[in-house]
Amino acid sequence: MSLTEEFFIERDKAAVQLKNDGFMSFGELEALLGISERDLLEAGLISFKSPLSTADIGAFTLTESGKKYLIESYQELYVRPERVDELCALMQASLGTREAKAS
Repeated sequence: MSLTEEFFIERDKAAVQLKNDGFMSFGELEALLGISERDLLEAGLISFKSPLSTADIGAFTLTESGKKYLIESYQELYVRPERVDELCALMQASLGTREAKAS
């Protein structure tokens, strides 16, 4: 699939608007908590797209649980402003549980 310049322009405009509306990008959440898409997958907030098509940019989709915390815009994830603290606590608890199982 070939993406047009307009796609990137519109994606960037949407990202700015979401940021202005208080949404946190997944990249910011990643940096803040040291988590990855794998952690969201293990927490049941995203799942693998199946089957993938040539029109897909990302390999993940939001689960019903994930939609409580996240939105997808141009196949990028953003945390709902009213759910940032709740999602951070959930992910920290999830990471703590995984670390406890590993020890």
